[in-house]
Amino acid sequence: MKCTGMNKDLSYLKDRNGFTLLEILVAFSLISIVLVVVMQIFSAGLRSLSASDGYVNASARAEAVMRNILEDDDFPKVPLSGSTLDGYRFNAVITKGYEERTQALTVDLYQVKMTIYWNEGVRERSMSLETLKMTEKKI
Repeated sequence: MKCTGMNKDLSYLKDRNGFTLLEILVAFSLISIVLVVVMQIFSAGLRSLSASDGYVNASARAEAVMRNILEDDDFPKVPLSGSTLDGYRFNAVITKGYEERTQALTVDLYQVKMTIYWNEGVRERSMSLETLKMTEKKI
């Protein structure tokens, strides 16, 4: 004796050969969430790479300008602000430092602080470098 009423309604569950629409939608949803997260990670990496590239270039320009200031024969009466040919602006401040420690010595010690500015997209960025220069005291 066969009971055809109940088995006939559930027979589609036994011979499934494909995926249901709900399973496909869930799979696509999971894949899209994973792709969004991966794309955000890559874009954050590219942004930080671009920012670090700007800082490396600015650091190289700042070191070159500071070297020119320090090696100038008229130090400490050198131009303290200006711009480079590739759009970087700089401003330097020279102060006499550690006078109490150098009174008995035959040298003066100057502190040089330089800030360099550049535009990156719509934002202005800056970084500062500091160093000391020792010169002979003028008697």
